[in-house]
Formats: sequence, structure tokens, C-alpha cells
Amino acid sequence: MEKDKVKKIKMAVMLNGGLGTYVMELNYLQCLYSKFGDSLLVDVFATNSNSVNRGLMEGQPFINEYFLRDEYSSEGYDLCIDINWFVKVSYFDETKIKRISESFYTLLEKWINFQNSERTRHMVGNNNMFDPNIYQYALVLGKNRLNITDIDEVLGVKSEYIYRMKCLLDENTVLNDFNLSNRTYITMQSGVNAASNTLTSPRQWPIEHYEALVKLLKAKYPEIVLIQLGEADNNLPIAGVDVNLLGKTEFEELKVILKNSLLHIDGDCGMLHMRKTLGGGPSVALWGQTPVEILGYGDDINIIANTCPSWCGKLYTGWKQRCYLYDTPKCMYDILPEKVFEKMENYIDDGKIEKVVKLPALQSFVCKNGIVLDDEWVKEWLSKRDIFAFDLQDIRLSELEATRLTPEGYVRCRLDEMPQYKYLKGDNAAYKEYMALNDLYNEGHEHSEAKYQSLLEELKAGIDISRVIVIDGTDRILDGVHRATYIAAKNGFDTTVRVLKLYGDWMFDL
Repeated sequence: MEKDKVKKIKMAVMLNGGLGTYVMELNYLQCLYSKFGDSLLVDVFATNSNSVNRGLMEGQPFINEYFLRDEYSSEGYDLCIDINWFVKVSYFDETKIKRISESFYTLLEKWINFQNSERTRHMVGNNNMFDPNIYQYALVLGKNRLNITDIDEVLGVKSEYIYRMKCLLDENTVLNDFNLSNRTYITMQSGVNAASNTLTSPRQWPIEHYEALVKLLKAKYPEIVLIQLGEADNNLPIAGVDVNLLGKTEFEELKVILKNSLLHIDGDCGMLHMRKTLGGGPSVALWGQTPVEILGYGDDINIIANTCPSWCGKLYTGWKQRCYLYDTPKCMYDILPEKVFEKMENYIDDGKIEKVVKLPALQSFVCKNGIVLDDEWVKEWLSKRDIFAFDLQDIRLSELEATRLTPEGYVRCRLDEMPQYKYLKGDNAAYKEYMALNDLYNEGHEHSEAKYQSLLEELKAGIDISRVIVIDGTDRILDGVHRATYIAAKNGFDTTVRVLKLYGDWMFDL
């Protein structure tokens, strides 16, 4: 294993921003590793909190090691970068990087050219005064905060997360400890980033609005538990909530409670973005100073007052402390509690409170549409998961990704990087090596070269159109990699195939 590390580019990455920004930057690193994982060894320097770093990065296969921010040193690394909106390169060993991966060096050149260009260099780094320029840059390109970092779309970063934060504690135990097992609850946070040094940031919804909303919710839904989350020193307590957990949760406990809430009410803050990476449900997101088009998520309940002609975030250095135009931030004050309640009422009364679709409903859909699923896969894997939604779609093979086992763990990759595809193109050794890895790490696995040959004979005799490829909401193949790679090798990656797309609790696995 140590010899393998010598053959890789050792990379030091400094994350920047708050918790919400960290998860966006980690998503970019996950995408980077999905494409260049065979060539990279990634060490990450993030917060100065061991518990937060562990919560963000423990068990992530794309991270070699993680460290406190104050422990940063460039010594011993082949490449040192900072990530914020874009990548800033501070050191690189050109000779070694070129020797290990010419294609990665091509991306490195794009990073360097972007940070040196007169047109874009002002947006690279950590000078917040240029963030409004970045907002406009993203809007012009039709990008959001997740994929704006992907210069020239080299990595194919999408507008949804592939990074999934892991819950390191048993979820049932945590929910039981907080008396939340088998209870429906809604979480909310009144504060923002502690670095703002204020209890009344212009990004915050007024505390009196929260309290009015709590009264409306308790009047109609007395059975739903209302919980306030957050740090004690940068959140005003909300009168009327059933459970006040300000300063009473460890980071891992917070993750579990946040993930499992029916809805989460918040502004543009870290918990809003964390919930997405945890695989939680929608949030009620209240937007004012910052642009929802760039920082928001389409499946959230996004609410904007439209009082001001435009967002004004980062327009001047004191933007976190006071509104640029008024004594009080009208953009937030004009989001009335009644309007928020109406949106939440629609969601709850639409039956979304029962978010899990039972397996028989999917089986009925499959039967109705003449689809055949692999019985063993359904029994051993799918039947043990929660399914939220499903649909049949047509999609090009070039848009699909798969999961590949490596010595460092599972990584996402394109179909042409899968051992099955390489085998079909004459690289038998790649598949043999893959089987050896499975023998080592997946004792008792069902794969073998002989079984693959048998499947290929079946496929050559004719593809059964009832056996569809199954993918998740991020276009990752759950079942049918062999079938997909066979069609790609035979007909090309521009081929369109019918897939069954499933949404469920595996979305945060990888």
C-alpha cells in the first residue's frame, strides 16, 4: 500500500468559509476524486474543531487524511491548493504531476490560467469583496455554487451533491436519547454563522416572525414536535417551541436530528446545506441578502419577499451586521409568518408527511410497466432500504456513473473507467485485478470472470428490454453496470437507454 502512495500525487487542500461552504467544497473534491482517484492522495485541512472535521470527513473514501486548519504545512506535498469559489494553486511539482497523470496536469493548468487571467483572477482567493462579481458570473453561465468551481466542465460537476455526509452515531439511538423515536418533528434555527458576531444578522428571519409561526403550527398540528437547533451564543431562543436544544447537542447528534426532521426552517446557513448532504428531506429556506438561484436547492420550499429589486449580500464589508438600505432588513421582515405557514401547510397536508414509499408500490409499478428487476438484488439490497420516489426515464449512457471498488474504498466513476468496460475492450487484466480486490475486501461476493462470460453470452443472444438499468437520483447505477457497459461498448456512449430512477435512503452512502 505504501508503494501505491508513492505513485500518487500527494495533495494538500485548504477549505475555506463556513460549514455550508465546506460541504460544497467537499462535493467538488469528491467529483475530482471520481475522475482522478487513481492518481491522487488527498489530505484536507478544514476547521479547527476535531469533532466537526470528523463529522464532515470521517469514512469518506476520497480523503486520505484530515487535519485541523492550524496544522497546515505545505511540506511533503506535490500540490497545494485552496478551495473557495474556485481553486487557488500555491505550489505544484510539475515534473511529478506530469509523470503520474498528464490529464490531471491539464486540469491543473486550467486552474492556474484562471487564477492568473486578468478577466478572472480577482475572483480567486478569499477576498469576499469580489463575491458579488462571482454571483453575476455564475448567473451569466447558468451555474450554481456547486458546479461554478468546475472550470470548462472538466469534471462534469452537477447542480446536486454527490458528497454524502455520514452519520457516525446510530440514528435510532440518538432519536431515542432525545425522545424523538417514532415522532414527527420540525426543526428550526434562528441564527447564522457564529463568525457574524451578531444575534440579529440581516440574513436572519426576525425572532418575532419565528414565534408567530410557531403559534400557527401548534394551533393546527399540535402532534408535531417543534425543535430549535443551534449554538447557544448566536441564536435567540424562540418562545413556544416544544424542545429547545440550543447548545445541547454534539455535532453528531445534531446531524441525526437535522436529517430526520420532517422539515427544517432556516435562512442561508450551514444547516440548510448540511441537510442536503445528509440525505434529509426539504427545508423551508428563507432568502433575502443572498441569491437563491446560486445558493439554493430546487426541491426546498424557497421563500422570497421580492421587496428589494435584488439581493445585496457582500455588497460592502458590514453586510453581515446591517442592511445596506434600511434600519431593518425588509427582505426578511416582509416574509410574513402567514406566508411561510401556508407553504408548510400545503406540504404537510399533501401527505408528504408519509415520505416512505413501500416496496410493494414500486413492485406494482414495475409489473405494470413490464419491467423485470433482479430478484437477488431486490431481496439482498433494495428490500432493506427506504424508497421515496421512482420514475422511468430515457438517458444517455454518457450521463451515467457507477461505483468502483479501489484499495482506498468505493469511488464514483464514468462507465469507461469501470473494469467491466475495459474487459470488453480487451483489457482482461483490469477485470482480474477488480475480482482480486473483491476477493480481498468483499468476502463471499457473487462476481467472477466465469459468471461475467456467461452474462455476456446472454447479452450477445439478445438484450431483454424488460431488464432495465436501475439508477439513483444522482444518475449513479444501482443495478445493471454489466448491462450498461456492454451496451456502451457495443453501441457507444451516445446511446439512449430506458432506466428506472429511484430516490431513497442510499443517497447519502457515496
